[in-house]
Amino acid sequence: MTTNSSTIDALIENAESNKSLRRGAGLVDEDKENARAERKAKKAAKEQELAEKRAAKRAKREQKNSDKKPAHIHKLDKAKAKLAPLSNDLQSIYTEIVAAASNADIAVLVQHLQFNLRNAATLGSLKGSTLNAGDTVKVIGGDAKYIGKVGTIEKTKRIHAYVIIEGVKRPVYAFVSDLELVEAALNA
Repeated sequence: MTTNSSTIDALIENAESNKSLRRGAGLVDEDKENARAERKAKKAAKEQELAEKRAAKRAKREQKNSDKKPAHIHKLDKAKAKLAPLSNDLQSIYTEIVAAASNADIAVLVQHLQFNLRNAATLGSLKGSTLNAGDTVKVIGGDAKYIGKVGTIEKTKRIHAYVIIEGVKRPVYAFVSDLELVEAALNA
């Protein structure tokens, strides 16, 4: 029986030592410190990596925002792109006026030019050829984005007409003097 009791005693001792190891009692203080230091180093490395990612993301966002123009400047750029190009003569006149005149003087000049254009378009429409619904016309004046486009007249009034142009959602409202019959343009 002594062999059995010694075996049982050995098993109990082994179980108790395993229990104490599981609780960390078997680790030496130096091993505990090394484990803590290793965990701290991993945590610090992870925090450093996150900080670098955040800094890179912040720098990318700031770069993107610095490249942006304010919304009102973007609108001005779009409006400028829609303008018809100036001939060399008109460009030199434009440059002289902008250099010599104040903004107030330029505004007054623009109002006079707009009135002159409107007056000429109205008089031209009254004297011009009669256009009828269904006629094919070419836009030769008015809004710069439609000049040179061909369309069909949907409806005419005394001095205005509605022209259906392919690719444009709504009919274009134009002075009759700004329209030219396509057949007349081909015969000329």
